[in-house]
Parts: sequence; C-alpha cells; structure tokens
Amino acid sequence: MNNATPRATTGMRIARLARMGTLALTMALGLAAANLYAQEYPSRPVRVFVANSSGSLADILSRLVFTRLSVTLGQTFPIDNRPGAGGSLAGETAAKAAPDGYTLLYASDSTLTIGPWLYPALGYDPVKDFAPVSMVAKIPTGLVAHPSLGVRNLQEFIAHVRAHPGKLNYSSGGTGHATHLGMEIFLARTGLQMVHVPYKGTGPALQAVLAGEVAASDLGLGIVLSAMQDKRLTSLAVVGPRGEGVLPGVPELGSVIPEAEYVSWQAVFAPAKTPRAIIDRLHDALASAMNAPEVRTRMQEIGMSNVSSTPEELAAIVVRDLRVNGEMVRKLGLRAD
Repeated sequence: MNNATPRATTGMRIARLARMGTLALTMALGLAAANLYAQEYPSRPVRVFVANSSGSLADILSRLVFTRLSVTLGQTFPIDNRPGAGGSLAGETAAKAAPDGYTLLYASDSTLTIGPWLYPALGYDPVKDFAPVSMVAKIPTGLVAHPSLGVRNLQEFIAHVRAHPGKLNYSSGGTGHATHLGMEIFLARTGLQMVHVPYKGTGPALQAVLAGEVAASDLGLGIVLSAMQDKRLTSLAVVGPRGEGVLPGVPELGSVIPEAEYVSWQAVFAPAKTPRAIIDRLHDALASAMNAPEVRTRMQEIGMSNVSSTPEELAAIVVRDLRVNGEMVRKLGLRAD
C-alpha cells in the first residue's frame, strides 16, 4: 500500500527529474569537454613505442606513416624502438602510460597475440590494457636462403633441409615473433627440422642471413625484397599478398604447400581508457596519412598495400588471433628460449 500523499509523490517525481537532468547535463558537459580536447589534440609531441628494432619493417612502416601523420596533425610523433621479449617491453611501457593520447604503441600480432602465450609474466593484458586505433598493414614475407646453401628454389631447399635434419638454422625477429611462428608452421607442414636462432628484431635477423650466419629466414617482404631482387639471397617463396608485379617468378608458398602460410599484421594502439574522441581523431588522421600518395607509393615499392580498419574491427581481430595463435603455439610446442 502506498501511503505517500499526492504532494509528496509529486515532490519525489520532481526530485527524480532534477537528478536525471543533472546527470544529463553532466554527461553533455563531459562530452563537450572531450570533443574540445580532441579538437586541440595533439598540442605536444606524441611518443610512439615500436615493438621492433631499428631497421625492421615495423620501424620502416611506422616512420613512414607517422611522418605523414605529423603533417596531418601538426605535431611530431617521435619513434621509440623497444625490441625484445616478443615485443613485451614496448607493450608494457605503452600499457602503463597515461591514457591521454600522448603515448601510442605500434605493434604487430607478435606483441598482442603470440607473445602472451610464450611470456606468461607479461606486464599487460593484450585485450584489456589497450584501445585499438587502426590496422596499418598486413605483412607479406619472403622465404629466403643464403646462396652458400647451393639451392635454387623451394623444392631444392626442402630436399636439402630434409637431407640434413636439425643441422641447419634459421633466424627470426625473436622468440614469439611472427617470423618465428611463420617459419615453424612451414617446417611443421613440410616435416622439416631446423634450429631456431632468435634475434632482437627483424633487422638483425636479416643481417644474420645476409652474412651467412644462418641458412634461411622468413622475413617481412618490405625489408628483404631488395636482397631477393639483386640475388644477395635466394628467393624461395612469397608468403601472403604481395603488390602487383612484385617478384613475378617467385611462387606463393600457399600454392605449393597448402596451409603453410602465416600472414602477420601491424597496427596502432593507445593505452586503455584513452578518450574515444582522441581515438577517433587518431583513426581518421591515420586513414588520411595512409592514403597520402607518398605513403601509398612507398608501400607499393616494398611490395605492400595498406590495410585500415575501425577500432572495433581491430579489437575483434586481436581477440580472434589471440585464440588461434594460442592454439598454434600449443600445437607446435613453442616456448620462450
């Protein structure tokens, strides 16, 4: 039974409406403040942590994209390379930064979806601690061998490695890096045995195979393309989508060995709880930067094309690949060295 008098009931309704009005006003003011902040952003340099070494494909692409972004947004975006531990050094530093838009993470699937399965003591959660901004590119790779190996093509390479099980080695950008997982998938599909030699980034991994320190590698096409074209390295296969007219005589790995391909990606993230207005401004600026003629031309020159996404699409990709790559890591029995 309701004992409230009509006057009391009316007063309660007025009070409730007042509270609702105050809440709506507070939300409106907060939204307005966020939008104003986004319009003024960035007002100082924005540090970009790159989870790879200097000279790596991630380093090259991040500098290409953020140099253009500095023109679009009128501020510098200094690159801070933090290679090692599957990209976890850069990931942890970015995750713990203030969510104000002045710290970004440029990372690949290695950092967000492979490393977590190999480095259980990570200082960040790959899903909860980052706000996705945009995908930048999917990364075709070049499977290459040092000329001293004496093989001319993929079939001869497979036969040579099979004849010397466990005697030959390959370089990668580090334990848990996409270049590690990609090569292990290829070896598993072909039943081959090679010794993994991890380096701190794909730049040093490339130098290792160029110097003949290792027999082979599977590295981003953007950094290995010139060595494939001028025969400093023997071209065995291209993994993933390549640019039109790039290495026309080199086969696609998937067409020769089904289900042997692993295609990596690179993307931009901010710390979790970064205001959505900032995320949207960065996303739109990145889309504009990646469509700039000089960026598109340079990416085509290194055999690639840009691939953008919405923040929601990138978030879904991280969740999906985290599950799929976790299953692959367990199946292949990979572990941190």
